Amino acid sequence: MLEFMRAGGALMWPLLTLGVFAIVAAARQALAADPEMARPLRLSSACLTASIAWSVLGLFVVSKHAAGAPAEILVMGVGEALCPTVLGFGTYALVAMISTMSGARTLKAS
Repeated sequence: MLEFMRAGGALMWPLLTLGVFAIVAAARQALAADPEMARPLRLSSACLTASIAWSVLGLFVVSKHAAGAPAEILVMGVGEALCPTVLGFGTYALVAMISTMSGARTLKAS
């Protein structure tokens, strides 16, 4: 996990923090079954958007240094550039699943 975080760059730690907040907010919403609580999907959407932007920046940097680089280096650079997107989509998926459980509980309570 630490290698994954290092490969993704400096923004991975703030993304992880934001993702943890989104997951906790989704869990609180699911436990309370309160549809009026702040929507955790908005928070995870912000995390996803930032992660995609960070990955695009990483791909830009890789493409800037692509001329004359061996294929192994390029593949490693693309893999490192995509780490933030993996974290963002993973966070979004977890929050979406937890929020779905919250929606089911709210419907059942009604």
